[in-house]
Amino acid sequence: MNPHYNDESTYRAKMDFSSRLKTNIIKITLTLRAMFTRIAQTVLFRKYNNPKTILVHRIGTFGDSIVALPAVASIKSAFPNAKIDFLTTYATPINLSTIIENGYFDNIYLIDKKNRQNELKKLKHHKYDLFIDIPQKYGLYKNLRNMLLARFFLGIPSAFGWDSGMTKLFAKTQMEFMPPKREIDRFLDMLAQNGITPKLEFPIKIESNDVLDEFVKTHSKDKMIAFCIGTNVSANEWVIENWINLAKPFIDAGYKIALIGGEQEKSKGEQISKNSENILDFCGKLSISQSAYLLKNCNLAICHDTGAMHLSYAVGTKTIAVMSSRQFYTKWAPPQNLGVVIQKTLECSGCFMSQCPINHECMTNIFTEEVFKTAISIISSSPNAL
Repeated sequence: MNPHYNDESTYRAKMDFSSRLKTNIIKITLTLRAMFTRIAQTVLFRKYNNPKTILVHRIGTFGDSIVALPAVASIKSAFPNAKIDFLTTYATPINLSTIIENGYFDNIYLIDKKNRQNELKKLKHHKYDLFIDIPQKYGLYKNLRNMLLARFFLGIPSAFGWDSGMTKLFAKTQMEFMPPKREIDRFLDMLAQNGITPKLEFPIKIESNDVLDEFVKTHSKDKMIAFCIGTNVSANEWVIENWINLAKPFIDAGYKIALIGGEQEKSKGEQISKNSENILDFCGKLSISQSAYLLKNCNLAICHDTGAMHLSYAVGTKTIAVMSSRQFYTKWAPPQNLGVVIQKTLECSGCFMSQCPINHECMTNIFTEEVFKTAISIISSSPNAL
């Protein structure tokens, strides 16, 4: 069922001929892609049978890695006695290898794209029984290329994954009538189709330090709100004035604010925190595992569409995602029991641009009053609300 409409009849009534035509084209496109992928997998690989050695492949950024964690947990649970290695790239300094709990993989291999062939040659000698691709949004060419690499270059007899997942075709129509599945669910469904029981678990490495231990002891979780102010995509950014203005009603209501961000957010953190002693600036001061600890000890987190947003709900903290409409929010939204998305739909929604060429209305139309009211509503509905 489409999340934008309460019943099927309303959903159908909203669709004009053009929308029906476009949705049918999208369905046909995705069906043909899936069919081709299944045929290629069937031809190239045999079904796995009690694998003793497994190679799991996943690339992507911080957020891409967190949404893959339930899939990793499911694989580990399904094959508790197998040797499981993990393969990723150096594309980003923060990847799954840096955030997962110890003990999930026997070995982690980081492949440098410039030296990919030599690095992959080293893996041939492991003679893996099974290759599992936790799929990124590849096209058909890359999917087929990676299948051929797994089968003939690495010599792995069994493999699955490579779900193409989405198309950018008629993005605005997709947003309204057939938004893509959440990435977490897409991965778990892929595993279920291949005989692995899905588990919605996030095995994130959580660590503290003396400063955080003291902070948690002296501040009530019920009165602590996290602002995750970082983003690497300018089109996703809610300007600093909004964060400053949002902090004011929280502080007036007796809350304290913890600012979370990387080195690149240090200047913003200083500008926001100078306005009140009740705003505590942790930007550039914490590792990912320490940020996870801090988020776990907050009542609520308000975030950009970024890795910290995924980290927040992954540690069980209620999360508000302030999202641009540049892409499909349903792919990256927090699970419904742990989060709310605030997003504005415009004519230019689904542009997939990293930098807005006009006036960034999808973010400027998100006002601090709406975010604050949403936050108080979530806090008030919590079983532990004051």
